Amino acid sequence: MNPFLLLHRFIFRNLLLAIVLAVGIFSFLLVSGRAMEDVLMLFSDGRLSPALFGQLVLLLIPYLIAFALPMGILTAVLLVLGRLSSQLELTAMRAAGMSLWQICRPVFLLAFLGAVLTISINLYFAPQAREQYRHVLHQTIQEDPLIFVQEGVFVRNFPGFIIYVDERVGNELRGIRIWDMDENNEVVRMLRAESGGMAFDEVSGEMVLSLYQGLAEWQRDAGEEQRIPRVQYGTFEETGIRLSLVGLLGESGPTTRLSRMDIFGLWTEMELFSAGKEGRDHPDFARWVSIRTELNERLAMGVAVFSLALLGVPMAIEIRRRDTFANLVIALLLALFFYLLMILFAALEVRPEWRPDYLIWVPNVLFIALGGYLFYRAEKGLGLPLAFWRK
Repeated sequence: MNPFLLLHRFIFRNLLLAIVLAVGIFSFLLVSGRAMEDVLMLFSDGRLSPALFGQLVLLLIPYLIAFALPMGILTAVLLVLGRLSSQLELTAMRAAGMSLWQICRPVFLLAFLGAVLTISINLYFAPQAREQYRHVLHQTIQEDPLIFVQEGVFVRNFPGFIIYVDERVGNELRGIRIWDMDENNEVVRMLRAESGGMAFDEVSGEMVLSLYQGLAEWQRDAGEEQRIPRVQYGTFEETGIRLSLVGLLGESGPTTRLSRMDIFGLWTEMELFSAGKEGRDHPDFARWVSIRTELNERLAMGVAVFSLALLGVPMAIEIRRRDTFANLVIALLLALFFYLLMILFAALEVRPEWRPDYLIWVPNVLFIALGGYLFYRAEKGLGLPLAFWRK
């Protein structure tokens, strides 16, 4: 068998294993959003079955992989090639007549496959999985509207409210206390009720908390007369509070949010606002640019797999670190810098006249240019421009 082919298989196998492990680690770290925290809480309290919890976690995986794969392949390149370089195995390969391009063919093959996979996930599988995730939670809440309510626990699942319940008897809540918070998380009103119930409004996608036989307490406005007591009280026989689930379920019903659309939805939306391409003076211009920005951002995240892999090759060869933790830190810093640039240019969506649909490609262009330049220097044996990076 061709010895070069054996070396390629060896590098490919080690890279693939490192990518799988790194993507798994980064995906685990990314499972820290508020929605997932709520699901974990429900599972730990026994309110979600293991099967349902597993289904929800699986539905999050495509979305997480799209972010974890660029970091994962960069980490794998730094780990595998860094170890080979530190042990002078790359030097031996080059002495045997292999160029750096030939040695790195498995890297670029995996980077290409990773880019295709990431683009496919971003354009179709991730939006579909997120919609299915929302649908499953929607059905679960319909079946048990009190799923978030626990006896003797301060419930913070609903933005702007903290809820405490002394006792739950069937579908009835007893000893209810509610703190109504403003945007600064300061209490503006407190409600106490002897009993109550909760239902899910399918039309608005909100929880409706009904309260019976209660007392309301609030502070007077600063502009009111001084003779009015600072703290005011009022009683009620029955009242209701609407609790938003946007943080957990997202918007209810049809949405114009581009992040929830797959490639077909984005394409339809682009056709609908295609008149915006006539110029910035057209009323549809801003929406048309936003759609293009969303689409290009998803494509750019896929190309990021190749960009980071290309930059990782010369860095791994020249830095020559065998320390796994150090390589993870380097990979994380580079990836975070790349994502920071992506976020900054994506935020320019509010300034459509600056054409963020084109600027979103700047991070990839910078990383590919830098990676290509450093790869050329490594191929020629010139090393990195900053000699103190070497170890």
